[in-house]
Amino acid sequence: MDRNVISKLYHLIIITIIIVIGFGFVHFNVLNAVESSSVSYSYERYVSEKRYDHAKRRLQNHASEIQELMQSMDSEKQTALNELIRHNLEIVSRDDITHQYKLNHARSLVIAVDAIKQSEQPLWLKSKQALDKSLEAVLESGDFSQQKINHLLTHWEMIRPALQISLDTNDFLELDRLFSNLGKETLNIKEDTESVFKYSQLIGIDSPTVQSDPLSFYWIILMVGGIIIVTLSYVAWKKYKGEKKRKQKQPY
Repeated sequence: MDRNVISKLYHLIIITIIIVIGFGFVHFNVLNAVESSSVSYSYERYVSEKRYDHAKRRLQNHASEIQELMQSMDSEKQTALNELIRHNLEIVSRDDITHQYKLNHARSLVIAVDAIKQSEQPLWLKSKQALDKSLEAVLESGDFSQQKINHLLTHWEMIRPALQISLDTNDFLELDRLFSNLGKETLNIKEDTESVFKYSQLIGIDSPTVQSDPLSFYWIILMVGGIIIVTLSYVAWKKYKGEKKRKQKQPY
Protein backbone atom coordinates (compact mmCIF):
# COMPACT_ATOMS: atom_id res chain seq x y z
CA MET A 1 0.00 0.00 0.00
CA ASP A 2 1.21 3.53 -0.79
CA ARG A 3 2.95 5.37 2.05
CA ASN A 4 0.65 8.37 1.73
CA VAL A 5 -2.41 6.17 2.06
CA ILE A 6 -0.99 4.46 5.16
CA SER A 7 -0.21 7.87 6.68
CA LYS A 8 -3.73 9.12 6.02
CA LEU A 9 -5.26 6.00 7.55
CA TYR A 10 -3.00 6.35 10.60
CA HIS A 11 -4.09 9.95 11.14
CA LEU A 12 -7.71 8.95 10.62
CA ILE A 13 -7.44 6.32 13.38
CA ILE A 14 -5.74 8.75 15.80
CA ILE A 15 -8.35 11.45 15.24
CA THR A 16 -11.19 8.96 15.64
CA ILE A 17 -9.74 7.83 18.98
CA ILE A 18 -9.51 11.44 20.17
CA ILE A 19 -13.13 12.07 19.20
CA VAL A 20 -14.33 8.94 20.99
CA ILE A 21 -12.43 9.92 24.15
CA GLY A 22 -13.83 13.43 23.95
CA PHE A 23 -17.40 12.21 23.64
CA GLY A 24 -16.81 9.82 26.52
CA PHE A 25 -15.43 12.59 28.72
CA VAL A 26 -18.35 14.94 28.09
CA HIS A 27 -20.86 12.10 28.44
CA PHE A 28 -19.32 11.14 31.80
CA ASN A 29 -19.59 14.72 33.11
CA VAL A 30 -23.19 15.06 31.95
CA LEU A 31 -24.16 11.66 33.35
CA ASN A 32 -22.50 12.45 36.68
CA ALA A 33 -24.36 15.75 36.90
CA VAL A 34 -27.68 14.06 36.11
CA GLU A 35 -27.11 11.36 38.73
CA SER A 36 -26.21 13.93 41.39
CA SER A 37 -29.31 15.98 40.61
CA SER A 38 -31.40 12.82 40.82
CA VAL A 39 -30.03 12.14 44.31
CA SER A 40 -30.80 15.63 45.61
CA TYR A 41 -34.25 15.78 43.98
CA SER A 42 -35.30 12.36 45.27
CA TYR A 43 -33.97 13.26 48.73
CA GLU A 44 -36.03 16.46 48.71
CA ARG A 45 -39.10 14.53 47.55
CA TYR A 46 -38.79 12.01 50.39
CA VAL A 47 -38.44 14.83 52.90
CA SER A 48 -41.48 16.67 51.51
CA GLU A 49 -43.46 13.42 51.88
CA LYS A 50 -42.13 13.06 55.46
CA ARG A 51 -40.46 9.77 54.56
CA TYR A 52 -37.42 10.76 56.54
CA ASP A 53 -35.84 7.31 56.85
CA HIS A 54 -35.98 6.82 53.07
CA ALA A 55 -34.52 10.29 52.59
CA LYS A 56 -31.62 9.61 54.92
CA ARG A 57 -30.78 6.27 53.30
CA ARG A 58 -30.96 7.84 49.85
CA LEU A 59 -28.54 10.61 50.75
CA GLN A 60 -26.22 8.34 52.74
CA ASN A 61 -25.94 5.79 49.94
CA HIS A 62 -25.40 8.31 47.15
CA ALA A 63 -23.59 11.26 48.74
CA SER A 64 -20.40 10.14 46.96
CA GLU A 65 -22.01 10.95 43.60
CA ILE A 66 -22.45 14.57 44.65
CA GLN A 67 -18.91 14.66 46.04
CA GLU A 68 -17.51 13.39 42.74
CA LEU A 69 -19.27 16.22 40.92
CA MET A 70 -17.60 18.88 43.07
CA GLN A 71 -14.03 17.61 42.75
CA SER A 72 -13.08 20.49 40.45
CA MET A 73 -14.21 23.10 43.01
CA ASP A 74 -11.84 24.75 45.46
CA SER A 75 -11.58 23.28 48.96
CA GLU A 76 -13.60 26.02 50.67
CA LYS A 77 -16.61 25.44 48.41
CA GLN A 78 -16.27 21.67 48.77
CA THR A 79 -16.30 22.12 52.54
CA ALA A 80 -19.47 24.20 52.36
CA LEU A 81 -21.31 21.55 50.33
CA ASN A 82 -20.02 18.68 52.46
CA GLU A 83 -21.25 20.55 55.53
CA LEU A 84 -24.68 20.93 53.92
CA ILE A 85 -24.80 17.18 53.22
CA ARG A 86 -23.66 16.40 56.77
CA HIS A 87 -26.23 18.75 58.30
CA ASN A 88 -29.06 17.24 56.24
CA LEU A 89 -28.09 13.74 57.37
CA GLU A 90 -27.94 14.93 60.97
CA ILE A 91 -31.37 16.61 61.14
CA VAL A 92 -33.55 14.63 58.72
CA SER A 93 -34.54 11.85 61.13
CA ARG A 94 -34.66 13.93 64.32
CA ASP A 95 -38.06 14.33 65.94
CA ASP A 96 -37.19 17.64 67.59
CA ILE A 97 -36.65 19.37 64.22
CA THR A 98 -39.64 20.84 62.40
CA HIS A 99 -40.69 19.54 59.00
CA GLN A 100 -40.29 22.98 57.42
CA TYR A 101 -36.71 23.28 58.66
CA LYS A 102 -35.87 19.87 57.17
CA LEU A 103 -37.57 20.76 53.90
CA ASN A 104 -35.73 24.08 53.62
CA HIS A 105 -32.37 22.34 53.98
CA ALA A 106 -33.37 19.64 51.51
CA ARG A 107 -34.23 22.37 49.00
CA SER A 108 -30.97 24.09 49.82
CA LEU A 109 -29.16 20.90 48.77
CA VAL A 110 -31.11 20.75 45.50
CA ILE A 111 -30.21 24.36 44.66
CA ALA A 112 -26.55 23.85 45.60
CA VAL A 113 -26.14 20.70 43.49
CA ASP A 114 -27.84 22.47 40.58
CA ALA A 115 -25.30 25.30 40.98
CA ILE A 116 -22.40 22.88 40.44
CA LYS A 117 -23.89 21.87 37.08
CA GLN A 118 -23.43 25.47 35.87
CA SER A 119 -26.63 25.49 33.88
CA GLU A 120 -27.76 28.51 31.87
CA GLN A 121 -30.79 28.99 34.13
CA PRO A 122 -29.61 27.94 37.60
CA LEU A 123 -32.09 27.50 40.41
CA TRP A 124 -30.11 29.82 42.66
CA LEU A 125 -30.71 32.72 40.27
CA LYS A 126 -34.49 32.19 40.26
CA SER A 127 -34.51 31.81 44.04
CA LYS A 128 -32.39 34.91 44.49
CA GLN A 129 -34.75 36.91 42.26
CA ALA A 130 -37.63 35.79 44.51
CA LEU A 131 -35.61 36.92 47.56
CA ASP A 132 -34.97 40.30 45.93
CA LYS A 133 -38.71 40.71 45.38
CA SER A 134 -39.34 39.88 49.05
CA LEU A 135 -36.75 42.48 50.10
CA GLU A 136 -38.37 45.05 47.85
CA ALA A 137 -41.84 44.24 49.21
CA VAL A 138 -40.63 44.75 52.79
CA LEU A 139 -39.09 48.11 51.88
CA GLU A 140 -42.24 49.27 50.08
CA SER A 141 -44.56 48.21 52.90
CA GLY A 142 -42.35 49.59 55.66
CA ASP A 143 -43.06 46.46 57.69
CA PHE A 144 -39.76 45.55 59.34
CA SER A 145 -41.29 43.21 61.91
CA GLN A 146 -39.22 40.34 63.23
CA GLN A 147 -41.48 37.91 61.36
CA LYS A 148 -40.72 39.59 58.02
CA ILE A 149 -36.99 39.75 58.72
CA ASN A 150 -36.91 36.10 59.79
CA HIS A 151 -38.63 35.14 56.54
CA LEU A 152 -35.91 36.96 54.57
CA LEU A 153 -33.15 35.33 56.59
CA THR A 154 -34.67 31.85 56.15
CA HIS A 155 -34.76 32.37 52.39
CA TRP A 156 -31.16 33.59 52.45
CA GLU A 157 -29.96 30.58 54.43
CA MET A 158 -31.63 28.27 51.91
CA ILE A 159 -29.73 29.68 48.91
CA ARG A 160 -26.54 30.61 50.78
CA PRO A 161 -24.57 27.39 49.95
CA ALA A 162 -25.43 27.69 46.25
CA LEU A 163 -24.32 31.32 46.18
CA GLN A 164 -21.07 30.42 47.93
CA ILE A 165 -20.45 27.94 45.11
CA SER A 166 -21.56 30.25 42.32
CA LEU A 167 -20.64 33.82 43.10
CA ASP A 168 -17.34 35.60 43.07
CA THR A 169 -15.82 35.20 46.54
CA ASN A 170 -15.85 38.93 47.32
CA ASP A 171 -19.48 39.28 46.20
CA PHE A 172 -20.54 36.36 48.34
CA LEU A 173 -18.66 37.54 51.44
CA GLU A 174 -20.12 41.03 51.19
CA LEU A 175 -23.66 39.74 50.68
CA ASP A 176 -23.19 37.31 53.57
CA ARG A 177 -21.98 40.17 55.80
CA LEU A 178 -24.98 42.33 54.92
CA PHE A 179 -27.45 39.53 55.67
CA SER A 180 -25.65 38.88 58.97
CA ASN A 181 -26.18 42.54 59.89
CA LEU A 182 -29.84 42.16 58.97
CA GLY A 183 -30.11 39.39 61.55
CA LYS A 184 -28.92 41.61 64.37
CA GLU A 185 -31.37 43.64 66.41
CA THR A 186 -30.48 47.26 65.65
CA LEU A 187 -32.20 50.60 65.28
CA ASN A 188 -31.08 50.78 61.65
CA ILE A 189 -33.16 47.88 60.31
CA LYS A 190 -34.51 49.93 57.41
CA GLU A 191 -31.03 51.05 56.33
CA ASP A 192 -29.69 47.51 56.71
CA THR A 193 -32.51 46.13 54.54
CA GLU A 194 -31.88 48.78 51.89
CA SER A 195 -28.16 47.93 51.87
CA VAL A 196 -28.88 44.23 51.34
CA PHE A 197 -31.38 44.96 48.57
CA LYS A 198 -29.12 47.40 46.70
CA TYR A 199 -26.09 45.11 46.81
CA SER A 200 -28.11 42.03 45.88
CA GLN A 201 -29.45 43.88 42.83
CA LEU A 202 -25.89 44.20 41.54
CA ILE A 203 -25.52 40.42 41.42
CA GLY A 204 -27.37 38.98 38.45
CA ILE A 205 -27.14 36.90 35.35
CA ASP A 206 -23.53 37.91 34.59
CA SER A 207 -22.25 35.98 37.60
CA PRO A 208 -19.66 33.21 36.93
CA THR A 209 -21.97 30.26 37.37
CA VAL A 210 -24.13 30.91 34.34
CA GLN A 211 -21.14 30.62 32.04
CA SER A 212 -20.50 27.32 30.32
CA ASP A 213 -17.97 24.86 31.64
CA PRO A 214 -14.81 25.82 29.68
CA LEU A 215 -13.41 22.29 29.75
CA SER A 216 -16.51 20.83 28.13
CA PHE A 217 -16.54 23.71 25.65
CA TYR A 218 -12.95 22.94 24.57
CA TRP A 219 -13.81 19.28 24.15
CA ILE A 220 -16.75 20.20 21.93
CA ILE A 221 -14.47 22.41 19.81
CA LEU A 222 -11.97 19.55 19.59
CA MET A 223 -14.65 17.06 18.56
CA VAL A 224 -16.11 19.34 15.90
CA GLY A 225 -12.63 20.09 14.56
CA GLY A 226 -11.79 16.40 14.59
CA ILE A 227 -14.91 15.53 12.63
CA ILE A 228 -14.04 18.17 10.02
CA ILE A 229 -10.46 16.87 9.72
CA VAL A 230 -11.67 13.28 9.41
CA THR A 231 -14.14 14.28 6.70
CA LEU A 232 -11.53 16.20 4.73
CA SER A 233 -9.01 13.39 5.12
CA TYR A 234 -11.55 10.85 3.88
CA VAL A 235 -12.46 13.02 0.88
CA ALA A 236 -8.80 13.53 0.03
CA TRP A 237 -8.13 9.81 0.34
CA LYS A 238 -11.08 8.95 -1.93
CA LYS A 239 -9.88 11.53 -4.44
CA TYR A 240 -6.40 10.04 -4.33
CA LYS A 241 -7.74 6.52 -4.89
CA GLY A 242 -9.86 7.75 -7.77
CA GLU A 243 -6.90 9.51 -9.42
CA LYS A 244 -4.75 6.42 -8.99
CA LYS A 245 -7.34 4.14 -10.63
CA ARG A 246 -7.84 6.59 -13.45
CA LYS A 247 -4.10 6.69 -14.20
CA GLN A 248 -3.89 2.88 -14.10
CA LYS A 249 -6.65 2.64 -16.73
CA GLN A 250 -4.92 5.07 -19.08
CA PRO A 251 -2.99 3.36 -21.93
CA TYR A 252 0.79 3.83 -22.06
